[in-house]
Amino acid sequence: MICNLAVLIPVSFMTQDDGDREHRMKYHNFLREHTALGEDKKKLVPIAWTITLGWLFFGVGPGAVIGNDIFGAPNAGVDGWTFGIPSIWAWQIIFWALGVFMMWFLAYKMEMSTVPEKDVEALTDDIGDVAAPAQGE
Repeated sequence: MICNLAVLIPVSFMTQDDGDREHRMKYHNFLREHTALGEDKKKLVPIAWTITLGWLFFGVGPGAVIGNDIFGAPNAGVDGWTFGIPSIWAWQIIFWALGVFMMWFLAYKMEMSTVPEKDVEALTDDIGDVAAPAQGE
């Protein structure tokens, strides 16, 4: 991997073409124009990252083991369980609810599932936009 990177990076820098870069930047700018967050939403980005990474770590990742005994000892039986169910079940139910909140926050507050406010106009020089010849020509 190290040898691969040692060759890949210099060769990549030496073979870059300004025309190709301009062509790529046209698409990057198009996406940036239509999908960029508004100024009022940019301040929510650190909160979105914190919520998402925290949920991933504690809900489905290694932090989920905390749920084994936070609401009672796993082997204590029904009398040792805080909610009358195994501790890990309670933990997962709580993180399911937090996951629903996280999806709502990302979808609506961070506008990750909303229609862009600005009309999207297709790029016309894309090869997919070239008209196909009529049949018989």
